[in-house]
Amino acid sequence: MPSYKKSVKVTGKSADQLYEIVKDELDQLIKKFMVGSYEIIPDSKKFTFELKAKPVQAILYCKNESLILEGSLSLMLYPFKSKIDEAIDRWLEKTLQIKS
Repeated sequence: MPSYKKSVKVTGKSADQLYEIVKDELDQLIKKFMVGSYEIIPDSKKFTFELKAKPVQAILYCKNESLILEGSLSLMLYPFKSKIDEAIDRWLEKTLQIKS
């Protein structure tokens, strides 16, 4: 599966603050482009969220002043990478008031 990585700077937010914001909003973002079942596994000690689904596997890292998304997309989803990026960018702008 092709790899995917996106990193966004979030000035003035700690890993804990970002984790709490993302925790409340992540499911809504995933529902926008995920078809079928999926599981989001939060880890409040590491400030991460793991997404497990058939076409996608990813980990979102909440770091001090940044969010890092690493994962892989199925060959079927890879042509829609730009649409996924756009959805993530809109979510970041709405949720954190930042442009990536």
